[in-house]
Amino acid sequence: MRDGRRRTPTRICVVGYGAAGRLHTSLLDGPTVRLLLVDPATVHPDATLPTWRSVAELPDEIVADIDVWSVCSPTATHLTVLREILARDPRARIVLEKPACTSSEIDDFQRLLAGAPGMRLAVTDQYRRSRAATILGRLVRTALPADVPRAVQVVFAKDRVADVRRGRFVDLDYGVLGYEWLHMLAVLGHLLPPAVTSTYLCGPVGLSTLQADRDESLFVSALHERTALPHGGRLELYSSVTGIALPWETRGDRPPTGAANRLRFARVTAGDVELIAEFDPVGTADGRTLGRNRHRISVRRDGRWSERVIEDSPLRTGLHEAVRGLLDGPPPAVDLLPLRRIARLAAALRADGPAPAGRPARMPAGAVSG
Repeated sequence: MRDGRRRTPTRICVVGYGAAGRLHTSLLDGPTVRLLLVDPATVHPDATLPTWRSVAELPDEIVADIDVWSVCSPTATHLTVLREILARDPRARIVLEKPACTSSEIDDFQRLLAGAPGMRLAVTDQYRRSRAATILGRLVRTALPADVPRAVQVVFAKDRVADVRRGRFVDLDYGVLGYEWLHMLAVLGHLLPPAVTSTYLCGPVGLSTLQADRDESLFVSALHERTALPHGGRLELYSSVTGIALPWETRGDRPPTGAANRLRFARVTAGDVELIAEFDPVGTADGRTLGRNRHRISVRRDGRWSERVIEDSPLRTGLHEAVRGLLDGPPPAVDLLPLRRIARLAAALRADGPAPAGRPARMPAGAVSG
C-alpha cells in the first residue's frame, strides 16, 4: 500500500512463531491475506508458510512487498526487532504484542517512537475493543446510581504452572504483571471516567495496598492491589499465574465461574445494583462452559438477577482493527501510561526483596510503597 491505496491481498509478516505468533497467524489468515514468517527456528512442523531466520535475511523485494509487520517475539527482543524492521523500512506499519518492551526500556521505546515519524505502530489491546467490556462500561454509566460509592473489581487468574515448568511464559521482569495485568487495566478503562483512570495510572504506587505471592522461578506469581477511588469508592485488581483461588474479598455473593484453570471477570457494585462481566471461559451451573468466545453479563437490581451472553473474539477483533487502522490512516498514539504503571509496581515489589528460598512469600498489607 505504498501509494496510499489498499491492495489485495494484504501481505503480513509475522515475526516470532511462538504461542503469540501462532495465534496471530491463525487469526489474521484469510483469503485476502498473504502471510510469511520470520523466526530463528526455520523448521516448524505446523507451519507451511515462507519462513526466514531474521529480518536482515529478508530479500529487498520481499520487504518492499510487506504491508504490515506483526511482532510476536519475546518482549525482551521487541526493541531490537523494531530497529531491524525500521532499518529495512522506515515507513513500516507494525502491530506489536504486549508488553511493548521491558520495564527498563520504556524511555528507549518512547525515543524510538519519536525518532521514527514514518512508522505507524499499534500495540495489541484486545480488551479495549472487547464487546463485553464495552457493554459493562455502558451499564456502569447508565444503570448505577450516580451518588453512591462504587466498588470495582477486575480479576484475571490462570494456572500456568505446567507452562512455567516447561520454560514457557516465564516473565522475570514484570512477573504476574506481564501476563494479563495490562488487559485488566484496559478493562478498567471501560469502568472508570477517563480522568479517574489517568489519575490512578499516574499516581504513586504507595497509594495502593499490595499483597504479592512470590517464588524464585516467577518473581511475583500473584498480586492483589487495593486502592481508594474518589467519593468513597474502592478498586481491587487481582491476578495469578498459579491458579484461580481468589482472596476472600473478590468472591462476592454470586461468584463468577470460569474453567478449571482460568477465571476472568470484572464486577462493579453501587448500593443494591451489581454488574458483572465474565470473560471467556464462562462456567455454567452444571460444571460446563458456555463455549469459546462467549462472555456473560449479569445484572442485579432490586434483589433480582438478569443475564445475557455476548459472542465476541476480542483478540481477532483487536488484531483486525489494528491492521485496518495501520492501513487506512495513522493509528491512535501509543499509550504508555499502563506500561509505566506496571513497571513502577514491579520495581516496588522488587525493592521489597526476594522470597525466602524454596517457598512463596505473601507480603503483608501495605508493605509496598513507591
